Amino acid sequence: MPRPRNRLIAFLLLAGLVLASVAPVAVQGAQPAFKLNLYSQGVFTTQYTWTWCVGASAQAMLNIINGTENHSRARQKMLVQYAMNNDGHAGNKGGSDATGFAQTLRHHGGGNYAPVRSTSYRSAVRKAVKSMRATGKPVGLLVMGGRHAWVLNGFEATADPAATKNFEVTHVYVMGPLYPKQTGHWFDRPPNSRISIEGFKNPFRRFDDPDSPEFVGYWVTVNP
Repeated sequence: MPRPRNRLIAFLLLAGLVLASVAPVAVQGAQPAFKLNLYSQGVFTTQYTWTWCVGASAQAMLNIINGTENHSRARQKMLVQYAMNNDGHAGNKGGSDATGFAQTLRHHGGGNYAPVRSTSYRSAVRKAVKSMRATGKPVGLLVMGGRHAWVLNGFEATADPAATKNFEVTHVYVMGPLYPKQTGHWFDRPPNSRISIEGFKNPFRRFDDPDSPEFVGYWVTVNP
């Protein structure tokens, strides 16, 4: 007959086995409920000058859409020049804005891209991933308050945005065209960097660039 201490140990072991049979088990490296990533080796391109972020981002996005690996300076220059000629950017000192970004993608075969203004961070991210899921195309991002362009090439979510409205984005995958020229803080990490939705708030913040007053106060994306 077991002594009281042994009985207690036996009871705890049995309780542990019962709980283990009904409690969810956390698995190291478990897959997210839904993941979409459009990145592939060779699509990313670095911007050739400090002001050509829209041209380089458009170049990378068109690489994804068309299955190409074009990294030429001539094409990037042509893309940014088209963006500058078709935007509303007051400064026009070698860069462009969300309007020029969208027009460039549309003109060069990217599809029906348009600037999207959102009144909250969560709304902007949700609209972006829903567009990506519906079209299979990347999204342009206006980061650093509108002073820089990135590419949203993937995301992880709690459910498929195409199947339900009841989903939350947990992580994003991005490309910043200044890499590897400038890597301090969030600007810019290696291509296809995975960032938590909380960490993404740092670079993707409310637009405050006075050169494009129509976007000030919003979170701005360029959606397909």
